[in-house]
Amino acid sequence: MLVKKYDSSAQVEWDEFVRNARNSTFLFMRSYMDYHADRFTDHSLLFYSENGRLIAILPATQHKDGTIKSHGGLTYGGFLLAPKTSAIDVVEAFKLCIDYYKNKGYKKLIYKPIPFIYHTSPSQDDIYALHTQKAEKIQCGLSSSIDLLKPKAFSKSKKQGVKNAKKNGVEVLEAGLSSLDDFVRVLNYRLEEKHGAQATHTLDELILLMERHPKNIKLYVAMLNDEMVAGVLMFYTNSCAHVQYIATTERGRNIGALDYVIATVMSSIEGSLRWFDFGVSTEGENCKVNGGLLAQKEMFGARSVVYETYEINLT
Repeated sequence: MLVKKYDSSAQVEWDEFVRNARNSTFLFMRSYMDYHADRFTDHSLLFYSENGRLIAILPATQHKDGTIKSHGGLTYGGFLLAPKTSAIDVVEAFKLCIDYYKNKGYKKLIYKPIPFIYHTSPSQDDIYALHTQKAEKIQCGLSSSIDLLKPKAFSKSKKQGVKNAKKNGVEVLEAGLSSLDDFVRVLNYRLEEKHGAQATHTLDELILLMERHPKNIKLYVAMLNDEMVAGVLMFYTNSCAHVQYIATTERGRNIGALDYVIATVMSSIEGSLRWFDFGVSTEGENCKVNGGLLAQKEMFGARSVVYETYEINLT
């Protein structure tokens, strides 16, 4: 097996592999990954079989403290695998990857495997490979997902929220780039109010990413008398609809507008995707759960999926 460091000359090959991998999402396309190239130094790897076939890739970033992260600028990373790549191949690639980074002088590898809800076929080969390398689990984020093949009923309060929104004349629609400004304004107001924070992505970054990935990133809003009262920004992958951002005004909250938006989005993807993911409800390095946030997601019928982080010592 041969390992090669990624550079821009391999972009076409990289992107084509991402399109066909059995556990990939559009976040690994270079048009997405490289939007914050000014903040993260890429050190991704490509793995080839003896006959020259590309069998796996590892999106990764290098950091000044001697750490390699897969991935430092994304929610998850880890090995992306070709449909025919075997578990034995992955174990070998993992060993090769560790030897490669160790020989380059790096001290540790932080590895965030792609959660199974993003796999189009079983692809937890890397979890076994982590075990063989005595990796330590250092974080366990708790997300909430709905299996759309067997969805659970909404709670009474969520059902009532949908009814209230309809009764008050709320209209849910898919919005375009022109509505992003209002959405981000509401989003950041709420984030600042609750957590003293801003969204991970700036407005300009979201506009750029939506322009580059119009089929994967979509905004749905609840309108009442020409006012945006709630909205969700969705990231669509091959198997999962992921809620990237949620925002609502006080008025929208009082009339169940957000409940109506989520119900509408879920209905629109039934039969086309397997999973609806709300994202993590844990905070900080200790992954402390936000009980109120988790309860809201579970009221929609969502149940737990973990986003794990592992560490391998390279010294």
